[in-house]
Amino acid sequence: MNPTHKQHRHPGLWTLPNQAPHFCANSDSFDTQGLLSALSDVSTQFEQHQRWVTLIGQPSNTSVSHVLHMLAQAGVNLRHVRWIRPSDAASKAFAAEQAMLLDNSALVVAWLDQCVQRDALRLQLARKHTQAKVMIYNDLFSPIALH
Repeated sequence: MNPTHKQHRHPGLWTLPNQAPHFCANSDSFDTQGLLSALSDVSTQFEQHQRWVTLIGQPSNTSVSHVLHMLAQAGVNLRHVRWIRPSDAASKAFAAEQAMLLDNSALVVAWLDQCVQRDALRLQLARKHTQAKVMIYNDLFSPIALH
C-alpha cells in the first residue's frame, strides 16, 4: 500500500458487538447487577468529561428513590443524572434515540415497555453515533439484523 494514501475501512453492513445496544428480554425486572457493571465501566467519564447518566422511563418493580440510592452508592454524582419520564412507548423510544444522538451521556438506560420494530431499528442506528454504554429493557423486542 502506498504510504501517502490514507487507509480507510469500509463501514460494512454488520454492527460490531460493542455497537449494539444491550436489549434485555423483560422490562419488568430491574437488572441491578447489569446496571452496576455498566456504571463501573463508565465511572471515569462522569466527572472528567462531564458526561451524564440518562435514564428513560422507569422499571415497574423498583422505586425512583431505590435507583437513585443505588447510583449514589456507585459513586455517581446525582447532579449528573437525567431521568426522563415520557408517558408513552413512542416518546420513550424517541427520548432514547435523542439521548444517544446527543452523545453527552456515559450511560443510557431505557425501560421502553413496548417497542415496535421500526423504533428498535432507529435505536440500533442511533447507537452507532454514541460512545455511551446503552442498556434497553423491552418486553417485545426481537433483534434486528442490519444487513
